[in-house]
Amino acid sequence: MDTLESLRAKLESAGDINAVVKTMKAVAASNIGQYERSVAALADYYRTVAMGLSAYFKARNINDALKNTAPAKAKN
Repeated sequence: MDTLESLRAKLESAGDINAVVKTMKAVAASNIGQYERSVAALADYYRTVAMGLSAYFKARNINDALKNTAPAKAKN
């Protein structure tokens, strides 16, 4: 049978593990947000480049050069 002191040590250890898990979850959430913002920025960049190329091709009378090349939309 566990002594009172060993039970206290186990409870303290469980509390420490809980704190570590909370910290790991916070770090993971922070990283996910960073990558989601990166994906959104890349989507904006792609649209900007596509519009620039489209304007270039229209100015040179090159039709349908960028037709159906848009990537799938990113979830915000």
